[in-house]
Amino acid sequence: MAINVLVAIGGTGSRVAEAYVYAAASGLLNNNTKTFVFVVDKDIDCGNTTRLIKTIDEYREMRECTGLDLPEIEKCDWCIEDAMMQLNPNVTKGGNVSYGEVASTAGTSDSLLVNMMHSREEQKFDLQKGFYGHPSLGAALYGLLTETPVFSSTKNTLVDKIRTELASASGQVRTYFVGSMFGGTGASLLPNVARTLHEDPKIGQNANYQQAACLMLPYFKFQTPSNRTAAPVNFATFDEKTATALEFYSKDRTLVSTDYKPRNNASHSPAVFDEMYLFGRKPLEPTCASYTLGGKDQVHTFTVVDLFAALAGVEFFNGKTVHVADGTPHLYSADMPTPCVNWPQVPNPDAQSRFEQMLRFSYAFLNMLYPMFSQPKQELAHLQFLKNMYGASGLLGGGAAHLPEDLDFGKEIQRIAPFCEKYMRFFVDLHRCNGTVAPGSVELFTNALGLAHMDLLDPNDQLQPMAWFAQNYDRLRRSFKPDSILVGQRTTGVSDGAALHGALNRYRFNLHEHPGLSSIYRAVYDIMQVKVR
Repeated sequence: MAINVLVAIGGTGSRVAEAYVYAAASGLLNNNTKTFVFVVDKDIDCGNTTRLIKTIDEYREMRECTGLDLPEIEKCDWCIEDAMMQLNPNVTKGGNVSYGEVASTAGTSDSLLVNMMHSREEQKFDLQKGFYGHPSLGAALYGLLTETPVFSSTKNTLVDKIRTELASASGQVRTYFVGSMFGGTGASLLPNVARTLHEDPKIGQNANYQQAACLMLPYFKFQTPSNRTAAPVNFATFDEKTATALEFYSKDRTLVSTDYKPRNNASHSPAVFDEMYLFGRKPLEPTCASYTLGGKDQVHTFTVVDLFAALAGVEFFNGKTVHVADGTPHLYSADMPTPCVNWPQVPNPDAQSRFEQMLRFSYAFLNMLYPMFSQPKQELAHLQFLKNMYGASGLLGGGAAHLPEDLDFGKEIQRIAPFCEKYMRFFVDLHRCNGTVAPGSVELFTNALGLAHMDLLDPNDQLQPMAWFAQNYDRLRRSFKPDSILVGQRTTGVSDGAALHGALNRYRFNLHEHPGLSSIYRAVYDIMQVKVR
């Protein structure tokens, strides 16, 4: 058995992890290997982090209801909050606490050491929302956390889960760390958490273990507050901070592997990371409408950089990263030689067909299946493909379908719709121009996708309720043009709603393999595969 472990550090790590969920939902993972996602962020209320957690829940609901052959993804808690409570019993989850309060244990001379190493401003720094460009504080705090009893116990789920899997007869684990190098949380915790696993003899010396780092260089910004002096995060310093961090890493000859020998091989050159990826973009792209000090309002739109970082994780987990010559550090980045990022620049040969299929499925679900199955059950019984599935009454089967009494159309579709909307929104975000990046700089789908997505949202930018879809069924069916979202004049046999109905009527359903409505979802998923004529 094998597992993938994705360690998302800070808000940037959470955004890339969410992009990874969309890549996994597209069927890009070999053998559908299960992924455990660990979120490492002191700012537990960060909008990016809570959105990731909700998206994983929505993905699980979609996967269970549709029965699509997609990998499991499980969000896992770590022991950071428990360890902080052992450092300072007054710490409550999500509560305010200063660095000095946590670093100075009562009844000891810790305060003297803290006073020597940290300014008064740093000691008063509120840790509730991460480290705000202070990686030294994060690194120091992590060192204290590793000395707590809970950190060395089985409650350290990150370490324990990897140890347990590697101890099994055929256990294999790949761990992918992702975080920013220009902020605080990612810059401070990513190398330290990775070194913890590397130095654990049951992990770091196991031949079946590998770990990679994705270092996110500057690529986004959000609006500066009117009072510039009040901003603890200065975007103008991103390059300087990143350069300093990379210079420090470049001096560590044991950071990145230069050979492909197993970790337990005596001739293997010890290295913390088996592979390392670096991604950034200039100019910085605005991804958040307003300046925010973390918390629930810190919700960024996605960029193509998030997509590339997520796909790098897919390549690492699949073991398909291009090999370099022995003696050369395993460093990778993405080059964009043209002003427009389109499918030839996406570093995965299967990405276009898989993303197109899942996006067309999401589009078909929201514009056809969701409004269709929102109709009264007695009306649905007259659909031909349901008659084909369940049989029909009347002479020569001309009557209503024999629908099972316990078949609840509305309950299931409400469990699938949220993820389909999120999936569409992700690609709309990639295409959105925020005033800095030139229009048309990303062309994976056409502008018709954005218009179709916008039509499904209420004034609060949320998916319309099921009653709205029921009322607008005819209009949505008429406007359903799945080929219109494809680039490169790619056309398929499903050009409109009538064509989809026709394909469903001809589909040979297997209720034994895909029981209930999952057979219909599987049928639509197969039908929406792009087969260029």
